[in-house]
Amino acid sequence: IALFFALSLGLGNAAYLYISVAFVQMLKATTPVAVLLTSFAFGLEQPSPRLALYIVLISSGIGTACAANVELNTLGLLVQLGAVVTEAVRLALVQLTLSGRYKFSPIGFLYYAAPLCAAVLALPWLFFEGEAVTRHRGAAFRRVGAAMLLANASVAFLLNLSTMALIKNTSALTLNVSGVFKGLFLIGWSVVVSSAVVSATQWTGYGVAMVGVLGYSHYKRAKQAAAEEAARAATLQKCDAVFADRGSEAESDATCSDAPLLNGADTSGEVDEAGSLPGSPAHSPAREPPR
Repeated sequence: IALFFALSLGLGNAAYLYISVAFVQMLKATTPVAVLLTSFAFGLEQPSPRLALYIVLISSGIGTACAANVELNTLGLLVQLGAVVTEAVRLALVQLTLSGRYKFSPIGFLYYAAPLCAAVLALPWLFFEGEAVTRHRGAAFRRVGAAMLLANASVAFLLNLSTMALIKNTSALTLNVSGVFKGLFLIGWSVVVSSAVVSATQWTGYGVAMVGVLGYSHYKRAKQAAAEEAARAATLQKCDAVFADRGSEAESDATCSDAPLLNGADTSGEVDEAGSLPGSPAHSPAREPPR
């Protein structure tokens, strides 16, 4: 994870040396596609025709934006695509770490991952930038200022922490889908502040990619809601079966301890002397448990 994190940071920052901020954000919109394909490879997502449609929409939109870029720099394009691929692999590995057998907390994960990432970045930093940064007794550090460096590091830490929390509670793909809106804002900022040139064809291509991203977002929300409803229905069905057959008190304990409150009573598995759960038909014959 530290290796891919370092590669993603290094390549992603280097891309700004060759291509504009607006074009970098357009290329970053392909990250959900890379994450989705990586998730297929790691077994985190299941392929489906609708997901394939969204991949085609996003890919075709970004392809249109790239083809319309009159100042295309091939090296910058390859560097940014490399950053996208390494970021996709990193996020898939992070999701496995946070949601798999280890189940790290977001802050616990950063406790181990951040120093390793710094160690991986240290060697190329010394080779490419160490001499320039430390020249004249660290004049570059003094010019930026300790307060600015501390503020930058603090914001980066909070960003990484919120990213880990979002991946743990949703998925790596959801993180990247939400990031497309940030890209849209940065493209507008680049046009207004940096006078970046974005053609109508590029806006059209990015718009097509946005349609694919929004379609995936709706698909993911509907799928999650259906899974939660199915789990809730299965729990209530098991509780009904337990109430119908009072001979299985142990199963009643295990199944209904997390079920919704029945008849205003907490069905936490407590059984009275007659072997009935509070709120069950055997305990309250006049009232049926609500579904």
